[in-house]
Amino acid sequence: MGRPFILYEEADMSDLSPSTSTYQTYEMWSQAAIKALDESEIVYRRASSNPAMLAILEYLFSKRRVAFLPICEPAPDRFLSIYESKIGGVPYLLPSESWPCNNGRGLTHLWQLRVRDLPAAVRQALGYSQGLLQVFLSESLDEDEGKWYLVRVLDEGQIVYRDASEIVLPPDVNLLDQQRVTSFRCAYDFPLTEDALAAMPGGLDDGMAIYVINMLQEAGLYSTLPGDKLLGWPRWCQNPEWRLTDEGEAYVQLMQIEDSVAPFTVGTGTLLLQRHPTDRQQWDASWACC
Repeated sequence: MGRPFILYEEADMSDLSPSTSTYQTYEMWSQAAIKALDESEIVYRRASSNPAMLAILEYLFSKRRVAFLPICEPAPDRFLSIYESKIGGVPYLLPSESWPCNNGRGLTHLWQLRVRDLPAAVRQALGYSQGLLQVFLSESLDEDEGKWYLVRVLDEGQIVYRDASEIVLPPDVNLLDQQRVTSFRCAYDFPLTEDALAAMPGGLDDGMAIYVINMLQEAGLYSTLPGDKLLGWPRWCQNPEWRLTDEGEAYVQLMQIEDSVAPFTVGTGTLLLQRHPTDRQQWDASWACC
């Protein structure tokens, strides 16, 4: 099966901005957490002298991951080539292929990211150091039969020069307004309560853990980030829907798309893209209305 492409413990923390690295170590974070818990109006034995609560804090901190949030700016077509990182607009297609379709209808281009410009942890998770990561989506989302999404990485060796005028759009495809992805902002990300409880070691109390998570959320010390992001934890709209391998291993959370999927939906929803932990060709997608 091979080695997993990413271990979150190996993620590069050097890109974290000062605002997100305030509680970079467990000692700094736990001190703030204990203070918030001790100030709670709910009567519990003080966190600083409660071994069970301290064990829960240590466990929750161990589940923290780094997420990468795209920073974008509007970009007219004439200022952005088909090879660059973008949301919407005209993507690159191989000379040998036509526009991706599902049941005869063209998929909408959602994201294209130049792999070499991605943070190191994301490149490691993808299993590629170069190429183009592309996401296409059916406007009917997962209610459509057939292949309602396409997620792929075009290897750098496949990419040859083409002009945007060579890319032929099906008549039923509407391009999303193009935005240039200029960089990524790093932030710490914690699992939703359901995911945190599912992996919690035996001997720790679920009720106390829920209380701790709620108090930390109120204090701004624990959150599952909404919006578009790479890596991190999925912010499920409904129940957790981890895809599992035949051996029962969870897929790796790669992308969460909320903001840029808005044109497809009435109300809000979340598109989550996960990748097989060792086979970089196998993807899974889930969509849920919030």
